[in-house]
Amino acid sequence: MNGQPWSKTTLLGLSLAVAFTGFGLAGTGPAATQSVSAAAASGQSNAYDRFNDYVSRAPSPSSLSLARAVLVNHAKTFTGHQATLAVLKLENAQNAYLNKMTDRLWEEKVQDKIISVYEPGMTLNQVLGKVSGTEAAVVLQDMQAIHYKLETTEGIFYPIIDYKDYRQFKTRVKDDIAAYIDLQSAESEQPSAADAGLIISWDEAAKRALDREAFIARHKTSNRIEDVKRLFEGSKMMVFYGLDNTPLFEYTTKKVDPQAKAAYKKLLDGKSDAEIKASGVLTHMKGLLDLLEKTGDKQTAQVENYVKKNVPLNF
Repeated sequence: MNGQPWSKTTLLGLSLAVAFTGFGLAGTGPAATQSVSAAAASGQSNAYDRFNDYVSRAPSPSSLSLARAVLVNHAKTFTGHQATLAVLKLENAQNAYLNKMTDRLWEEKVQDKIISVYEPGMTLNQVLGKVSGTEAAVVLQDMQAIHYKLETTEGIFYPIIDYKDYRQFKTRVKDDIAAYIDLQSAESEQPSAADAGLIISWDEAAKRALDREAFIARHKTSNRIEDVKRLFEGSKMMVFYGLDNTPLFEYTTKKVDPQAKAAYKKLLDGKSDAEIKASGVLTHMKGLLDLLEKTGDKQTAQVENYVKKNVPLNF
């Protein structure tokens, strides 16, 4: 995951129902209890081994959907450590296949077919229902099998991981990975930006910045710390600089966006001095608003230097 618009992040979808029935019905003594325990342990081990077999194969719609199916049906039998590793491995495998899926989706005839039926707000399933019997249908069916979402920006369709599907595993994984799933779900459900512009509100952009900052502070040794740091860099850019089509300061007048200023002021008004001091985002936001009070809300050289010095970007 790299936090860029074309970030390749996806999920898998297909359910494999495997039921274990009849264990322990023939006896009630210690021997029967031991038999049940052994059978349960064997089932757990077998499911985890099957998952690792599928997820370790060269990523494909088949291997990814099979791996996800085992995880969906047996995550409750995995230990917390096993479930955490399984979720991370599945995400890694989905990311590994994302470039291939993007290439397939970017084929001209596939893009043209989707464009011919697409209406704003349509889901992958809705598009798939209108392109049956075509090469585009095959590509979209594979996306559906591995729980990728269909996104579009600047007239191009591309896949991302549908992190909402990972929420079902939150109670089984370590706290940092549960928090990571929340961060990624928010972004996959409602991307922050498209077409070089902010498509969430300024207050939501600030909230995401604070959530990502908090993750970095709380989970310094997390396996996904670098991914969240990249997300945080994007948040800092949106909050303190804006984007090409939604700049924080208007290009000609150099005046701060009034909605952004109002959102930041409301956020700061709801925080205590201690909370502001504990957060770099809030500290520098307050410093910026204090400075703007002196400059008439204009981006002077002093304002520009303040932001560059205190909120440098590290892309």
